[in-house]
This record gives sequence, C-alpha cells and structure tokens, in this order.
Amino acid sequence: MRKIILSFLAFSTLVQAGALGIVTHTELGYIKNQGNTDDETFTLDAKFKKEWDNHISTTSLTGQYGKEDTLETKNKWTFDTQYDYKFENTFTFNYLLGYKTDKFTNFDYQLYTGPGAKYIAITNKIQNLNISANFLYSIDEKSDIYSTDGTDDGIVAYPNDTTGVPLYKEGKTDNYTGYRAALDYSLQVLKNLKFTQKLTYRNSFEDAQNYFFYSKSALSSKISDIFSAGVSYSYDYANLPLSGDENFDSVFTATLSIDY
Repeated sequence: MRKIILSFLAFSTLVQAGALGIVTHTELGYIKNQGNTDDETFTLDAKFKKEWDNHISTTSLTGQYGKEDTLETKNKWTFDTQYDYKFENTFTFNYLLGYKTDKFTNFDYQLYTGPGAKYIAITNKIQNLNISANFLYSIDEKSDIYSTDGTDDGIVAYPNDTTGVPLYKEGKTDNYTGYRAALDYSLQVLKNLKFTQKLTYRNSFEDAQNYFFYSKSALSSKISDIFSAGVSYSYDYANLPLSGDENFDSVFTATLSIDY
C-alpha cells in the first residue's frame, strides 16, 4: 500500500491579500491512500482579517471533504463573517453572519445572523483571550429522510441512492431566535510552539434542548516566518440530531499552516 500525504498553498491568493492589508491564517491538509484502500481526505481552515481605524472585518472558512473510491465519506463546510466596531481597546460591538452545511447530518443548511459584543480579556505576547456573545435569528433547513421499512433502522443515509425508497419524514424549515457564545484563546507555550483553543455554543430561546457545541484545540510549531506544522482536534456536537444521525462528529488532523 502506498500512502501519500500532501499539503499545499495558493501563494498568489495570499500575496494579493497581503497587498490589501489583510492578515491571513490558512491550514491545509491532504491525505491520499492507494493500494488496498483508495481514499482521500482534504481539510481547510482559513481566516482573513482586516483592520482599519476602529473597524475590524473577520471572515473564516472551514471545510472537510473525503471519499473512498467514488463514494463520499465527508462533505462539510462552515462559513462565518463578522464585523466589529471597536469602542475601546478591550470592547467591540459586532454583527455576525454564519452558514453551515453538512451532507451527512440531514441538514441541507443552517443559517444564523445577529448583533453582539466582544470583550478582549487578555492580549499580550504570551496569551490572548477573546469572549463574545451574539443574539441570533436562525434558520435550519432539514432534508427529507427516506426509509426502506418506515423505521429509523431502515433509513437510507446520504450518499446512498434513495431512488424508489419511500419518504419517511419530510424535511422542514425551523426558524427561531437564540444566541451564540464564543471563546478564542491562544498561548505561546514555547518560542516555536503555540496552543490555540476555540469554543462556540449556539442555543435556541424557544427550545433549550436545541443546542450546538463546537470545539477546536490545536498545537502548531513554527517552521519559518510563514509556515507552521501542527495537529488539531475538532469536536462538533448537535444535541438534537435528525433520525439516524450521531450526536457528534470529531476530526483529528495534521496540517501545514500559513500565516501571511
């Protein structure tokens, strides 16, 4: 069996972003197995930040895609963009827009948006800690669910073909108000070793059991001024998964990070 691990970077995109005064952080990973198994997995975690006067614009994109032979095993993407207006060095008002899609959770998509505030609790050369909270209006667009025998045991999950399989539960749209709390922390453990932790928690005002939790822990070591090698562990939890789904999805990755 051959195993190929590749990491790559679109330099032109980062150079152009740098010319516009945008600070970027990109983590890329690609794993491909050939031989007894034929599969590949791609991961992306990118962040773009621009500051001018009292304004801060931050956009992040995370994605995971995998397949075994020709069958998809993972297809998950999250997009967040946030605008902050800084009133003082430790406090900002902001507005958040987020979008998430995961073909393996029976949600066609989740959309959430709303105003909030961020408190910069710690900022120095050793560690940084930001705490934020937002009031949200959320839309959960749920997929149709098909079952061969009309029970949870017979559910035909994506990416299996549902042609001719009876409809079990028709997808519906849930609209609700809620909130999101988030924590971003970083610690310079050693000169060339950095630890980061991100936590987010979303909940509905109408149904306290309808909540979502996300955690990402990472360690990275500097290779050069631009490149870092690292490992990360992410945990994505939904308290009320749709029929046939697990509550959580966890991913451990080794990545090449680029800061520009």
